[in-house]
Amino acid sequence: MAMDVFESFAEHNREFVKTFAYGDLQMWPELTAVVVTCVDPRLEFHAILGADLGEIAILRSIGGRVTAAVLRDLSIYSALAAQASGSVSEPLKILLVHHTDCGAERLKDPATRALLEEQAGIVAGDIEWLTIADHHETLTHDLAVMVAHPGLPEGTSVAGYLYDVHSGEMTEIVPPTEVRRMPQL
Repeated sequence: MAMDVFESFAEHNREFVKTFAYGDLQMWPELTAVVVTCVDPRLEFHAILGADLGEIAILRSIGGRVTAAVLRDLSIYSALAAQASGSVSEPLKILLVHHTDCGAERLKDPATRALLEEQAGIVAGDIEWLTIADHHETLTHDLAVMVAHPGLPEGTSVAGYLYDVHSGEMTEIVPPTEVRRMPQL
């Protein structure tokens, strides 16, 4: 069964190559926007935001939570894009988007935690901070962590949203905030 999926994807790619027209797209998104969101397959941000390929970048993590890996990747991405273009003419805009009916909401359930420990060796304490009990709270917290991270260039804007997987509506929870650095004394 699994091989059928791989074979299907390979066939699709062979067809895709025949009409491929994206070779001139740049690494830096045209709209200088990055969406940080969950790995959930119901989230297709090109469609949700009306963006074309090449206009936004998408970075995914469990629950859309801002992890050390997300911060590292955003910092590296910003630096590489600046290097590729010679400078970043427009600051990066980061949309942090959590969603309803998220698997990270289930991490508060003791049975789910027990299952993760049994099947994956993940100790409950190691995932406590990933748990989403209140989207407003986690978005506010994660954006504060992002703004404080020294790897994001000054002028970067961040905002937090909640996407409803049942209605398709994306609601602003935390308005755009610009990263500002204190001058060195």
